[in-house]
Amino acid sequence: RCVMPGLVNIQSHPTNQPITRGVCEEFVNPALYMTALYDRTNLWHADQDGLCYGAVVGYGELLASGVTTVVDYAARPPDGWIELMAKSGLRVYAGPAFRDAD
Repeated sequence: RCVMPGLVNIQSHPTNQPITRGVCEEFVNPALYMTALYDRTNLWHADQDGLCYGAVVGYGELLASGVTTVVDYAARPPDGWIELMAKSGLRVYAGPAFRDAD
């Protein structure tokens, strides 16, 4: 057994990453070479509810893995994003996301 303080995740995308989970494994697209290195988040455009549900799933998984503090980067923050952070039980820092290569 190990007792330690909570983990800190300094980069997280819980609003959209749970939605795209399993793309490489489930679709078995040979063009992706079975890797998650290729950006596939633009394949699905979730609505506001989908982004909120993604955040709930993501926050729960972070807590279950021992994370207590997280920086949540969201390019399209859903309505109620700040309220979800407050209810999550995590210490969440909202980070504006951007892509410098686009």
